[in-house]
Amino acid sequence: MLAPKAAGFGLTLHAANHVIHLNRWWNPAVEDQCTDRAYRIGQNSEVNVWLPIATHPDPEIGEMSYDLVLDDMLSTKRKTSRDVIAPVQFDAEEMANLHGRIFGGDAHADDISGMDWKRFEELVIDQLISAGFETSRTPRTGDGGADAIAKLKVDRTKGAIIQVKHRSKGKLGIVLEQEVLQILQARGRYDLKNPKPVLVTNGSVEPKGHEVAKLHGITIVDYSNIHRIGAIVRAAC
Repeated sequence: MLAPKAAGFGLTLHAANHVIHLNRWWNPAVEDQCTDRAYRIGQNSEVNVWLPIATHPDPEIGEMSYDLVLDDMLSTKRKTSRDVIAPVQFDAEEMANLHGRIFGGDAHADDISGMDWKRFEELVIDQLISAGFETSRTPRTGDGGADAIAKLKVDRTKGAIIQVKHRSKGKLGIVLEQEVLQILQARGRYDLKNPKPVLVTNGSVEPKGHEVAKLHGITIVDYSNIHRIGAIVRAAC
């Protein structure tokens, strides 16, 4: 059993003839890359791809289950990528649309509050990669308050240190002044010249937090502009 990122990177699995995607990935290209690992040179068996999908027992709402809606959106993205040259990863608006279709309400970026912290962090990293950054996670311990490092491809010595603050209440969740300042501890820990500190949250930052952010040159991306994170971080750098 392998996570999609691990299974899709440099492995040869020609002895496997069943691929089961237990955990769907937001980017269908990542799923396809995992599946392709079983079709490497040396594979002589028919390969079966399985996508376990949970449906609601009530037939009237069964077609609106999370798994079915996600599968439909992934299939649409996969078809689009084959028909035209276009990014296939979900952007923030599409992630909001996914949750909007399932839970109801308008498909705005603050609907991503339905994600857990890990999914939200993955979304932030995917958006930075889509914007042209070389992005990597920091170690889980000793990170100095940073969750990811985004380097400019044109000059890998320049970029941003990213701190991700998830709030389960979405825009109603508040990021405090002292939390904003935490990212300053990460300066000097990473191989970047004058790294730009960026705080990303699906919540709201209290007024004092905005004040200290301006004072210390910290860029804030909150629920209101999360869909523009790539452009905002690029401008900050």
